[in-house]
Amino acid sequence: MAQGSNVISSTQNPRIKEVRKLRQKKYREKTGRLLLEGPVVLQELWPVIGPSVLELFVREDRLEEAAAFAEEWTTVTGEVLQALAESEHSQGMVAVVPSFLRPLEELPEGGRYLYTDGIQDPGNLGGMIRSAEAFSMDGLILGPGTVDVTSGKVLRSSMASAFRLPIYRGREDSLEGLRARGDFLLALDIQGRGELPPVEGGLILIVGNEARGVSEEARALADERYTIAMNPVVDSLNANVAASIAMFALQGNNER
Repeated sequence: MAQGSNVISSTQNPRIKEVRKLRQKKYREKTGRLLLEGPVVLQELWPVIGPSVLELFVREDRLEEAAAFAEEWTTVTGEVLQALAESEHSQGMVAVVPSFLRPLEELPEGGRYLYTDGIQDPGNLGGMIRSAEAFSMDGLILGPGTVDVTSGKVLRSSMASAFRLPIYRGREDSLEGLRARGDFLLALDIQGRGELPPVEGGLILIVGNEARGVSEEARALADERYTIAMNPVVDSLNANVAASIAMFALQGNNER
């Protein structure tokens, strides 16, 4: 990073063009890097990611705030900052940081994990990550069909939790492998029973797609299916709300 009187004013600057590619999922996966934007997000994240920030781009009118985060940064014009940011109205800062995703092979045994089975709304996924940390889950597994967890919308919703809570890339056969190794699969399903079973050892809480619920494969593999009791005039809950209630309930049902 470089701080000084020089200001990058062209979106065609080679470094800006390279960093802008991180707005693409494929490039984030290729490089193992991602973008974070906005002083609010950075303020919460800085105690976690500060030492690992690779680059910090700051708009000319936000330099005083930048000094609270780093000693060095790259100053850019508003046009350039907007070219890097995903949000419609950029908040003056964009940071390049290493990705937090982990391979499923690193998943420890005996933990309690949230498994997202086709979650599509970025706000829902970000909220689930935050709730998983709040309710003491050991991590989150991204099942097939789940929205990109490294997108700006997910990261802004999850705040610092995405960098503190272990998050693992799932595969098509993840649930089969988890069950084979002895993890208890508990699917959040409107057709399930209303009492949580006592569980010793590893547990995987499966939450399904916002419109379709858990997949047929997950329903078939599940050791138990659990539903949240509620007023019958309401036919369903938001996926993030339902997952959060279930994780809260599991805190008081921990047989480990």
